[in-house]
Amino acid sequence: MTEPVDPQQPQQPGWGGQPPMDKKQAKAQAAANKAYEKSNRNWFVRHKILSGLGALILLGVILSAASGGGSTDDTTNASDDATTEDADTTNKAPAAPAPAAEKAAPKVKYAGQLDDDKLAGGTGAPGGTVSLSGWTVSATALKKTSTDFSKNICTDVVMTNRDDKQQEYNGLSWKMQTPGGDVQDITFTGENDLTSGGLAPGGKVAKRVCFEDKAAGAGQYVLAWAPDIFSSKDRGIWLNKLAA
Repeated sequence: MTEPVDPQQPQQPGWGGQPPMDKKQAKAQAAANKAYEKSNRNWFVRHKILSGLGALILLGVILSAASGGGSTDDTTNASDDATTEDADTTNKAPAAPAPAAEKAAPKVKYAGQLDDDKLAGGTGAPGGTVSLSGWTVSATALKKTSTDFSKNICTDVVMTNRDDKQQEYNGLSWKMQTPGGDVQDITFTGENDLTSGGLAPGGKVAKRVCFEDKAAGAGQYVLAWAPDIFSSKDRGIWLNKLAA
């Protein structure tokens, strides 16, 4: 009885006392062996590929989970930050616009007015006092006077040195402006008796200051005194109304 050929066990001629195969049998045996080897190889390759794919899929799942977790945290944090900023913006009151710097218009106006002028008594009224540069100075209302030799417009002034050191005074510190804008220096004739000198701390001088009456007409006369005869930046001002 002839045993069936096992494809898994290749048969060799003369093995186990069996008679050698003829060419037909040998060809059939070779084909069976080849099919067996191909079957085993396909199974191994298939399982190897599947194993590799499984590993890649698993790795992808792990990376996706890690990446997804970080993205969620970042998104959450960004959302929280945005919410906080929105809340801060909501709670903040809108900034009030800065008020425009406006300089109050002077209540008293006169020709030749300077920004640093200081009105006697705050209004420029005759008889008022000005405190400036360590001095306290007052001046009476201007009045027209005359002598045998001149016609003048005069005022009586009192100057007190409030500084802690000696200060100098000078008649040239006084000026008068007519209604037409003519600025005059003091006259050295007639009744004027203010020239120049020095005052110790606390010292006082009372003098008459006169200007030539040039018949400038009626209107507003401006009496001005400057502590520094070389600068008219800081001035004390007295405003006077005179008739023709």
